[in-house]
Amino acid sequence: MDPRDEKIANLEAQLAEAQTRERDGILRVKAEMENLRRRTELDIEKAHKFALEKFINELLPVIDSLDRALEVADKANPDMSAMVEGIELTLKSMLDVGA
Repeated sequence: MDPRDEKIANLEAQLAEAQTRERDGILRVKAEMENLRRRTELDIEKAHKFALEKFINELLPVIDSLDRALEVADKANPDMSAMVEGIELTLKSMLDVGA
């Protein structure tokens, strides 16, 4: 075999090997980007879930207080009916938010 042909064959083999390495590298980067995207989505989802959970937990004492206010309110007293109705509507709104 001519030394030039041997050199060409050697360079072609090196080129093919370099192309394979580059292709593999690109595939690894794409896979890592997809994994990063999925992890980020999960992290955001968890952050929203825990923020909502914290908000609901902070509302529970307020809801309990409104519930107790309705229990002790004099519903038969016409002067209190507007206030009782307001408390009931507020309580319903808070419960709807937590649902």
